[in-house]
Amino acid sequence: MPEITDEQYRYLSRAVYFVGKFPHQYRKGRMVTIHGRKYVVEDVESNEKNGLQALAVTPRDAPDELVIAYGGTDPADIKDALTDIEFIALGREHSPLDDGRDRLKEVIAENPRVQELISRLGLDGTALLAARGSGDSQAVSALKFAHRAAGGRTFTTTGHSLGASLAIYVAVKLRMSSTCFNGPDISAILSAEECAYIRSHPYEFRNYHNPGDIIGNVTPDRLDCAITAAGQRASLDIFACHSLRSWHFSESGSVTSEDGRPLLSEEELSFCRKMQSGDPACSSFALFVSAASDKAVSEVRASSERERGQLVSRCIHRGVSLCSFMNEREVREFLLEELEFPGTSHKFPRPYELQDRIILRGLAGQLKADLTRLTEQTGFRISRIRREAAGVLRDAEESRNMYEKKQVDRHDH
Repeated sequence: MPEITDEQYRYLSRAVYFVGKFPHQYRKGRMVTIHGRKYVVEDVESNEKNGLQALAVTPRDAPDELVIAYGGTDPADIKDALTDIEFIALGREHSPLDDGRDRLKEVIAENPRVQELISRLGLDGTALLAARGSGDSQAVSALKFAHRAAGGRTFTTTGHSLGASLAIYVAVKLRMSSTCFNGPDISAILSAEECAYIRSHPYEFRNYHNPGDIIGNVTPDRLDCAITAAGQRASLDIFACHSLRSWHFSESGSVTSEDGRPLLSEEELSFCRKMQSGDPACSSFALFVSAASDKAVSEVRASSERERGQLVSRCIHRGVSLCSFMNEREVREFLLEELEFPGTSHKFPRPYELQDRIILRGLAGQLKADLTRLTEQTGFRISRIRREAAGVLRDAEESRNMYEKKQVDRHDH
């Protein structure tokens, strides 16, 4: 049976952005062609109340391969921006404002991080309040759509950006698998059990990340399911790093780095497909191997976080020593602001601080490059652990096949 490749998941993640714009094309029962492959639309939703876009399709040549794709943030849709704040920034699974717009107003007033996000994105707080109506959140609607579209069948999910986060959310809730792109981490809205499930099934949850993507990496990868494309070119255009167009694929449809290196080996991809197909020979032993490798991945992650903190501290210390007028608190605040939103400080500088700010911007640029290198190194180390785990599983499968062959030969004799 022809499987869905990473490249096909990428094009399905793109197609779902158009379900609300071209309802005549994406309607239930219609045959559509997406990147040269024909699919049957099993179900579709463009929710006007909360902005959710979802598309369920099956390839005509593989009718058992149901894929559910979720749309990411539409910059023109205030409801999508609101979902980003609720689902990603606040970590709320259901509508956090069940008691109405007054509660949203309180949440914004109490949360400086959300205030800053609204300001940086150029959003209108009044429009956000008006957009927050009653009814289900996108997360709840996404889960309901999956139940309705699948009707008890197994499926995989995909999506981009916010859509990737929704795809992972639905997949872990229903114990399915997900292949997606540039999705922020959603550990804040999952239970400890659900987070542990994702970590123990690394091949069933693949969230491809670009290290230069400050949108997809806005939340730390605490679920350990981000597969970082080390070597992807950074860009001053944050949307270029976040775009689906930034991804490269091999002839077989697997994701590669910009220089053509595969992010997952053929053995790992083979095992991913077996896991996604529900091969019973993989399930129990895979859990054991994943649990064993999970500790090593956690140690790598913790080491990386410690080194990240040391890099930031050293940069602040050097900034204090070089600046003539700004004190340590001001240096710290300025550097951290430059890391997150470069060149967009709202505070009007005092004239005698201009030289200090020029120095600090240079330090912030070097620190950002160092942190990017650290992210790439961490990705390499985690990928190596995953490759080693895949090798153990491959060897175990070969041993099992040899054993079964010997048993058959012995029986025949």
